[in-house]
Amino acid sequence: MGNDFIEDLKRQIEQERIELKVKEDLLAKWTQSKQFDRLENAQPLTASFNEVIDVHSLIKDKPKRNSLIDDVQKVVKRFGDQEFTVAHVDKVLKSTGVLAQDDMHNRARISTVLTRLKDSGELEITFKGGGNVPNKYVVKHKENDDET
Repeated sequence: MGNDFIEDLKRQIEQERIELKVKEDLLAKWTQSKQFDRLENAQPLTASFNEVIDVHSLIKDKPKRNSLIDDVQKVVKRFGDQEFTVAHVDKVLKSTGVLAQDDMHNRARISTVLTRLKDSGELEITFKGGGNVPNKYVVKHKENDDET
């Protein structure tokens, strides 16, 4: 029981380090330039599992007012083969102005959308979180089923 608590605490600390690194990188890039790469023109991410995802490469010019599901689908497609959490999607949507910075319910709404996308087969969970440890998702690639 003690080992589970320690492992959960280690995962929480690592997740918070990643989120802090994302914020630091975001602040550094915003300080350097007022112009951002936009979502529709961005290239797929190529970060390794332990690297922080560059949120700036996921931003687009003016967000269209689509449904949250549409906005989340656009963001998660940009992650390619990279694992991501609700926090990653939240950061991108806030950076693009799709979600308000001070809305306390953003992550709950995003989590609901990610669960629906998982249930519809568009995403899969690669790590089942619990408590303060988040689920990790990846975009599920559609296989070419040539049944004859």
